[in-house]
Amino acid sequence: RAEVERVPALIEDAEEAGVDAEELREARAELVALEEQAALARKEAARQALRAAIAGESIGALQEASDAARALGMVAVDAIGEGEPLLAEAAVRVEELEAAAEAAEAERRDAACALETVIGSQLTDAEAMREAMGRAAAAGVDSELLARGAEKQAVLEEEEALRLEAEELARFEAEEAERAVREAAEAEEAARLAAIEAERIAVEEAAAALKREEEERLAAERRAAEEAEAARLAAIEEARIEEEE
Repeated sequence: RAEVERVPALIEDAEEAGVDAEELREARAELVALEEQAALARKEAARQALRAAIAGESIGALQEASDAARALGMVAVDAIGEGEPLLAEAAVRVEELEAAAEAAEAERRDAACALETVIGSQLTDAEAMREAMGRAAAAGVDSELLARGAEKQAVLEEEEALRLEAEELARFEAEEAERAVREAAEAEEAARLAAIEAERIAVEEAAAALKREEEERLAAERRAAEEAEAARLAAIEEARIEEEE
């Protein structure tokens, strides 16, 4: 571009030096062509800058690229379809980014308000504090408020840890008590079953003893009867022998 800007002065110097008019006309025609090419190159560069800005997230970069394009005589597409489409696209993108920025700012304010609320509440638990801190950090809430929230979160998490420890201890003690009751019931049931088994064994042993006694008595009676029968038969035989004699 700097070389093109020097050409008019060079042509003027050549004219003053008496250079042929035809050569001067050719030089001026070449200058016009160079200026057109330079203008086209500047516009293409402006379009590239617009495309990059449209793909980005900066409203300032979009506005700067749009202003640069307009400074080159580029205009947005009009009602009959003439103009630069990228300028219209950039305008739409600016609106989108402004809406997104407004939404982000609204979320930042809401997140900050929510964090202030949980910091000041006596009923806030650690989980609610963690949620509020996560939302505030994601929304870009200022560091001072986040620092206050971190202090409150540390206190709540310490309290939570103590509470969980106490709950775990209570649960363990309850389980131990339940186990002791269960073991006592099992021991009692085992003792009851053992007593029933001992009673059954005693009854069976007593019945066996009675059976043995009965069997012994019957055996004794059979022996006595057999002995008496043998004595009777012997007496009969002895009497018969005496008669025969």
